[in-house]
Amino acid sequence: MEPITMTIAGVAIVVSASVAWGINKYQAIKRKNEEILIAAISLHVEKEALQKSLSTYAETYSLEEPDSELIERFKNKIKDIFRGNIENEFLKRETVEEKRLFAQQVIYELINSIGVKVDNIEFVHEELKGAFGETGSSNGIVTVRLDEVLLVDDPIQLIKTACHELKHCVQIQTITNNVWGYSPQRVAEYLYSWQNYVSPTSLECIEAYEKQIIEIDANKFVDAVFDL
Repeated sequence: MEPITMTIAGVAIVVSASVAWGINKYQAIKRKNEEILIAAISLHVEKEALQKSLSTYAETYSLEEPDSELIERFKNKIKDIFRGNIENEFLKRETVEEKRLFAQQVIYELINSIGVKVDNIEFVHEELKGAFGETGSSNGIVTVRLDEVLLVDDPIQLIKTACHELKHCVQIQTITNNVWGYSPQRVAEYLYSWQNYVSPTSLECIEAYEKQIIEIDANKFVDAVFDL
């Protein structure tokens, strides 16, 4: 192979064709890695900006007037039932079954206080989910599922989670029958968020899950009920 003259770092040197090919390949890989790095930095900056924007939105998100009435109803009902001490009332029930029946009774009273439709309340344990609550609907039957471990381990969190899930029920039912009087904009936000719902199925999804309008809304609702 004929020798080739190349300029590297401003100095002309003579190399073999095979060495020149290697140098060119190295330079091409280096340029590609630099492009990837620049793109990654740009994506990181965009991600940070998006995260900042979402955080600001979450902080400035406001509940509407209909929420104020629902919050007061929940507050009054929780005060009447627990007399200021949720844990003590659960401790009075010795067995898990007694605690379950008591929790169901409490949640149904909360349901009736705000006029939302819930057909079933189930207590299940799914180890991988940890302390959880979820709302599902099948054939018009609305079911709220709660982690049974909370019955014993953390009854306060159990009631908070129940309130959170009941607010989700309000959100969903508002879309088709806005008996509570939310603004058209809020109904549209609920609709969009539920149609594009992100489940917390992985670590990568958790942030997107937490920043959804329906989650921000339900979390702020619970915070207001418990004055957090």
